[in-house]
Amino acid sequence: MQEATEIDTAFYRKIFTDYIPYHRLLGFELDVLEHGKASLIIPYKKELLGNIVAGNFHGGVIVSAMDSIGGMAAMTMIDIKVDKIATIDIRTDFLSPAKKDNNVVVEAQVQKSGNRVVFTHIQAYHQGKPEHILAEGRAIYSVKRKS
Repeated sequence: MQEATEIDTAFYRKIFTDYIPYHRLLGFELDVLEHGKASLIIPYKKELLGNIVAGNFHGGVIVSAMDSIGGMAAMTMIDIKVDKIATIDIRTDFLSPAKKDNNVVVEAQVQKSGNRVVFTHIQAYHQGKPEHILAEGRAIYSVKRKS
């Protein structure tokens, strides 16, 4: 298991931005990256709305962000230069709609990191309003370690 001092944040940011073009397409911005923890921001843009009349973000955008940031948090628990990681399962509960004209923050915390799997807890909320959870979930990631 990696120690917090071993995280090369520049390398992780490069992975997030350059190696996963889907993040650029949706406009995801990596915010926090620490050992066992990560967060991203989804800047509002009208193309992310699922219901233009109600002004709600598409739920798929929120789930994609939850999977992406859960994976980043899980990556901080492995040797990313040699180990492999993939999503096994993600479960999301939508509690309230993400509304237009608001950025959304999605944050993940590793709950347990084992030899073969990493478990994360993930929450989404409007930027500046962490007390009002829009969605929460859990994701499990498979790990194939070289070491």
